[in-house]
Amino acid sequence: MAARRADALSGALDRLYAAPFEAFLALRKELAVSLRAAGDAEAARAVTAAPKPTRTAWALDQIAHHRPELVEAMLSARDAAVSVQKKGEAAAIREAIRESRARTAEVLHAARDVLVTAGFAVPVAQLRRMGETLAAASLEGSEARSLFAEGRLTRDLGQEDPFAGIEAGPVRPRRDAAPVRDEAKNAAAAAASAAKEKAAHEAGKKAARERVDALEAEVREARVEARKKEMAAVRAQDEADRARRAVGEVEARLESARGELRAMRA
Repeated sequence: MAARRADALSGALDRLYAAPFEAFLALRKELAVSLRAAGDAEAARAVTAAPKPTRTAWALDQIAHHRPELVEAMLSARDAAVSVQKKGEAAAIREAIRESRARTAEVLHAARDVLVTAGFAVPVAQLRRMGETLAAASLEGSEARSLFAEGRLTRDLGQEDPFAGIEAGPVRPRRDAAPVRDEAKNAAAAAASAAKEKAAHEAGKKAARERVDALEAEVREARVEARKKEMAAVRAQDEADRARRAVGEVEARLESARGELRAMRA
C-alpha cells in the first residue's frame, strides 16, 4: 500500500512539473482533488504543498522530463571531469572540462529554447541564473542533483562553476548552435520581436473591440429611434382611424338632416 501511495505521488509530481508553466496551479489543484478522491489524503497534501517553480527552474525541469539524455550526458561529463581532475593529468583534465562545459551548454541551450518557445523573454541574467543552477545541480550526491534529475527543481540555485579558474580552452559549441552569448542575443531579439508583434496584435484587437462597441451602441440607438417612430406611426394610425370615424358620423348626420329637409319640402 505504501509503495502504491509513493508511486501515485511520484506520478502526480512528474505530471505537475512536466506540465506547461501557466498550467501549474490548475493542474496542482486537479491532481490533489484526484488523489483525495482516491483516498490518498497524504499524497494530496503533498501535491498541494508542491511549490510552483521559477520560470528558469521550470525550463530546466522540462529538459529533465522531455530530454533526459541531455541531463544524463551533462552529469556524466561533470562526474568524469571531477574524477580526471583528481589524477592531475593536465591534458586529460582540460579535455574533460571542455567536454563537461559543452554538455552543460547543451542543456542551457535547450532550456533557453523552452523559454523562447513558451513566449518568455530570456535576458542574459536568466541564462546566468540557469548556469549557476546547473552548476549546483551537478554536484554529486547533492539534493539539487536529485531534484534536477527528477525534473522537480523549484528555484534558482547559486553555485559557481567548480572548474572556474581552470584554463580548459574554448568550449566546442554544437554544430547547429551559436555560443551561449550569441544565443542569448538571438533569444532577446526573438523575444523583443515577439513582444512587438504581441503589442501590435493587442492594439489591433483593442481597436476592433472599440469599433464593435461603437457600432453596437449605434445599433442600440437606431433601434430605439425606430421603435419611437413605430410607436408614433401607430398613434398616427389610431388618430387617422378616429378622424375617419368622426367624418363618417358627421356625414351620417348630414344625410339625416337632408332627408328631413326633403320631407318638409314635399
